[in-house]
Amino acid sequence: MLDQNPWPDLTTRYASRLVNPQTRCLLGPDYALLRPAFAALHQSPPPREDKVIAFFSGTDPTGESRKLVDAVKHLEAVQHLEEEQKLDRLPFSLLIVTGRRNPDRDALCKEPVPEGVSVVEALSDFDAHMARARYAFGAAGVTAIERSCLGVPSTLVCVAENQHAMAEYLAGQPGYQYLGRGEHTRWQDYASALQHLAANWYQLPTLPAITDGKGAERVVAALEHDLCN
Repeated sequence: MLDQNPWPDLTTRYASRLVNPQTRCLLGPDYALLRPAFAALHQSPPPREDKVIAFFSGTDPTGESRKLVDAVKHLEAVQHLEEEQKLDRLPFSLLIVTGRRNPDRDALCKEPVPEGVSVVEALSDFDAHMARARYAFGAAGVTAIERSCLGVPSTLVCVAENQHAMAEYLAGQPGYQYLGRGEHTRWQDYASALQHLAANWYQLPTLPAITDGKGAERVVAALEHDLCN
């Protein structure tokens, strides 16, 4: 049985479940099935850039990309009132990846955005972009494991019910901020998060890696061991 997620109750999660005593349980991010590129980038990380990357799953079911775009547009609109809020003065660029199955992707990619902000549907080298980023916004699914593998601190949003327990758990760990459930977040929450991030850009927390990206190798090794014995 494989469960790659960093649940808070991982060691006892299946103790009372109907698991055969002979069942081998492969539990936790050490067994995360990540693409080989993540192990390579974990081993030899590229130089960091003053960049923030945002991705809220391939479908973005709660419309977080739209809220983030509205937030940066709002910050640009009020720049004549608050000089320190000018988006072109923030110490990072922002790359928003909408996801191919995001129903709002076409409109978002065509939306005029402030200088320093890019909106794309997808990236063929998404993992490399993530590795170079100093910070991320994203969902609390498998991409949270990917970000941790690369040591990228992040602001989390829960965009699906099955992410809630993991999001709550990670929110209490170093290197994470938590905006809450996607059905309750607003663009104002993202505007505040961006301003807070800008104010603390040069004191970003470190994110301890919870996996080295070699989970697939461990799963294969376990399967081969059981098949051969």
